[in-house]
Amino acid sequence: MAVYVYAIVGKDHPVRLTGLRGVGEPGAPLRTITTESLRAVVSDTPHAQGHDARNAPVHQEVLTRLMEDGTVLPVCVGRVVPDDAAVRIALENEAEAYRRDLRHVDGCAEYRLQVAQDAEALLRQILEDSYTARKLNDDIRTAAEDPDLPLHLGEMINGEARARHRAFAAGVIEALRPLVRAQASLEPEDDAFFSASFLVPDDRESLFYAAAVSLAQQAGDDFRFRFEGPLPPYSFISRPIADRGA
Repeated sequence: MAVYVYAIVGKDHPVRLTGLRGVGEPGAPLRTITTESLRAVVSDTPHAQGHDARNAPVHQEVLTRLMEDGTVLPVCVGRVVPDDAAVRIALENEAEAYRRDLRHVDGCAEYRLQVAQDAEALLRQILEDSYTARKLNDDIRTAAEDPDLPLHLGEMINGEARARHRAFAAGVIEALRPLVRAQASLEPEDDAFFSASFLVPDDRESLFYAAAVSLAQQAGDDFRFRFEGPLPPYSFISRPIADRGA
């Protein structure tokens, strides 16, 4: 029987899981695998169930309960290893890294921020600010015969948009940096140009949120800030447990 892994905690974590069940139908009993200084929260599961989309809410419920009682290193949804021995080996071989991660995220939660900008508004700004771009656009609109003009204009606008978005992202990070313990860049989703995770101490949560709201207000209606958290600190773990296929 394969083993589904939810999280790693310190040996002294109470792991209070009364009333919860693990993934699968019916939900598998939750249990722990313990080494000298660490515990992994797991349940038995067929390997095929690991990446079932229905596991996500069950997985999150386990993590939420664990976070109520102490520091947690979350394992990504769907992580399955062959057996208890594989979990124990990972805990023993990477014990120092896991303990370091536990200290790093202690008293913190992860918050994710994505920012998108209205494309038409961005184009208008660039044309207003750049004489060259505006001249190219006017030439195209007046049926200039040069077939390369649209390409030149597109390259110019794309380059200017990237530069503006890089500067905006740098400003966001700089403004939030004093309130966080760590920051990690993420791949932007959908139409966002900026995506990052922040490791925020619990006692700075309200200040961090207020700062993010202030940034959104300063940016104006052309920008859309998408804010998510508090979350388990997925982005700040240095040694994730490898799955069966790794």
